[in-house]
Amino acid sequence: MGNTQRVTGGERRIGWRRCCRDRQVKLKLYSSRGVLAYWIVDWLSRQVSVYRRTERTWQLTVTLYPQDRLPSPLLPGFACPVTELLV
Repeated sequence: MGNTQRVTGGERRIGWRRCCRDRQVKLKLYSSRGVLAYWIVDWLSRQVSVYRRTERTWQLTVTLYPQDRLPSPLLPGFACPVTELLV
């Protein structure tokens, strides 16, 4: 999976500074590398923000909550319960 980044436990520790970095700096970096989708797991707010690249920009396509499942059109058949990402 060339354009997929694995989210580790350390990436879940989102403070204000990391949140800004994830939503600005990393989005630009990943866009320049051809990444098509980006998930930000915010365990403090108990939500997952799903961004998809359209043309040259990123668009927040959905915000998911613990009762939701995270699907991916880039990974057919994939659907992860959000609660599994918030541990």
